[in-house]
Order: sequence, then C-alpha cells, then structure tokens
Amino acid sequence: MLDKELLFKEFYEEKEKDLKLSTDKKEVFKNRLEYLKQHADAKRSHPKLYSNLDVDFDKFVQMYSSPSPRDYYYKSVFGKTYSEYMYDKQIEEQKDEPEEKYYPVN
Repeated sequence: MLDKELLFKEFYEEKEKDLKLSTDKKEVFKNRLEYLKQHADAKRSHPKLYSNLDVDFDKFVQMYSSPSPRDYYYKSVFGKTYSEYMYDKQIEEQKDEPEEKYYPVN
C-alpha cells in the first residue's frame, strides 16, 4: 500500500527534475505531470493500492496540465488568480493596520 509520505517524497524528486529543466522565464512541469498521470492510471487499475489515500490524481493532472498550476489552484479555490488574490490580501491588510500618527518633535 502507498502512503502520503512516499508520494510527497517521489513528487519532490520529480519537482527537482523539473526545476533543472526550468528557465527564468518558464517553469517546467513535465516530470510532475507524468508522475501524476501514472498514479491516476494506477489508481484506476489497482484501487486497492490507493484505498488508504484520499487523493484525486485526475484533478492534479488537470491542474498541472494548465499553463499555471498555481493560478489554476487559486482560481478553483478563491475564484482569482494568485496575483489577484495576493493583491486583495495586501489591500485588506493595509485596511486592518492602524494609521500611524506622527507628531512634530519640538
């Protein structure tokens, strides 16, 4: 039987491979996507091996197939891209901060 620790370890190894292929302008998800597809197929073929895991590999495949997995996640959870979410969060934090008052020193 598989466990989440093993999945995380293997996924991290695939991420490291992708980072070596990535450039400053474009992040690569090729190895992670292939890894997730293999598990999605294996889960359909051998569901008993995955019975103790609550992981929807098909959703992860869909997420990592998108141009920006981070934006895909934030859109599906918050209805906004990552940058829109962070901008709104920053605005909210600024509203919550008390306004500092400066008094002239004599």
